Amino acid sequence: MAALHPFIIVPLSGVIMILITLFQKKPGRTLSLVGLGCMSLIMLMLLFIGFMVPNFKMILSVIPFFIAGFFLLRAHWKKEEVLAD
Repeated sequence: MAALHPFIIVPLSGVIMILITLFQKKPGRTLSLVGLGCMSLIMLMLLFIGFMVPNFKMILSVIPFFIAGFFLLRAHWKKEEVLAD
């Protein structure tokens, strides 16, 4: 029953959404952004705990996720600007 907790189900569904977009010919922006948002839930919780406990290894472990998320958002943002021109 512990595996049915929302902090497990929501990020897992985010990973599944990202995997679905990987295998699409034309990845949907909405699906990838919702997947990123779902996975961000657990990463933000880990970041919060890292700041609360002063554990720098935990804080540093979530930084790559946020960097990758930034580049994903930037790529989708630029795609929208190109379509608008």
